[in-house]
Amino acid sequence: MAIGINTPSVTVSASTTSAQGTLAQGSGKYVRVTNGSATSPVYVNAGANPTATNANVSLAPFESRTFERDPNVDVKVAAILFSGTAPITFTVIGEDC
Repeated sequence: MAIGINTPSVTVSASTTSAQGTLAQGSGKYVRVTNGSATSPVYVNAGANPTATNANVSLAPFESRTFERDPNVDVKVAAILFSGTAPITFTVIGEDC
């Protein structure tokens, strides 16, 4: 699978407080989440106005994972780190992933 340079993405500046970002509504059925530089787990959530908590799905340091989403509902994403600060990237991927 190739991701073009025009693939919509958002980077959330995550810390120990939930932070939000907005995805393009109606674009792409999947979102790839990358915990690329954090040295602690990140917890992520999606929805109309999500808050991330340690009860949500977690990604280990340097892990990436792809999730299916409803592009008309999951328009925002949220991330919170167990400790520290780091950018967490959410990349929208089309139907053919």
